[in-house]
Amino acid sequence: GKDEVQYGYRFNRKTSEVLEKEESIPKNLKKVYRVIKTRFPDADIGKINNCTVNKFRPGQKIPPNIQHKRSGKKIVMLYIGTPWRYRMTNIKSSRCKHDSTLYSGTCLVLKDGSRNDWTFETASDNGGVRILITFRILRS
Repeated sequence: GKDEVQYGYRFNRKTSEVLEKEESIPKNLKKVYRVIKTRFPDADIGKINNCTVNKFRPGQKIPPNIQHKRSGKKIVMLYIGTPWRYRMTNIKSSRCKHDSTLYSGTCLVLKDGSRNDWTFETASDNGGVRILITFRILRS
């Protein structure tokens, strides 16, 4: 499967339970977040307490998922890697979909309806190694 490292407070992907704080968020990742929120003011979610770094190998994908409410009001994702197709599907009407492409350096801010009412998934293809860095505020 994919490689995942969670810094700060962690969460259990199966139960969405917030777990104890382990390693602090590294300074270089905090700096990346500061640059993002300076460049994109809407990406300012406050004092982050979780940073998740996922590394995907060729052929791996993100299955349809929705961010749990414990992830705070906004989630900021930074994508690094080869172009990757993604889809957002409305949970109330599966016929309502949005397809697009993540390019290296893409920053997504999921908030309000995009965080609560849509699933997010990526395609499985043979692109190169891909990194997805997610910043959030976990609430217990």
